[in-house]
Amino acid sequence: MIAFALCYAGRDCAANVAVIESAFDKPSPFKGFYADEAQEMLNRLIDKANQEGRQDEVKNLLVKLLAAAPGADGAQLQRLTGYETHFHTIQAILFEDPSNGSESSIVQFVSSHVCG
Repeated sequence: MIAFALCYAGRDCAANVAVIESAFDKPSPFKGFYADEAQEMLNRLIDKANQEGRQDEVKNLLVKLLAAAPGADGAQLQRLTGYETHFHTIQAILFEDPSNGSESSIVQFVSSHVCG
């Protein structure tokens, strides 16, 4: 997707991440663009930002993933377990603004699968 490629290249990331995020909407405004694809794109952007030491961007992208979690299917939630290294960031996000996680089940899921 063009929005992902542009953001990955560092071009107008805020606008392009918004396009990627739109796949979490029910229904997605883009035919054939599904939430699992958007999540994978955000995962890759998180990995890149982490490798480049841009922790604020990592945090912002994790917030977007967590905001989509209540409507996620099992496979999408399972992919969140790949963020053990970001557990403290995720925990801080949820406790800073509980509306980011909107469901206590997210906290339980992250705690049981990432911590335990």
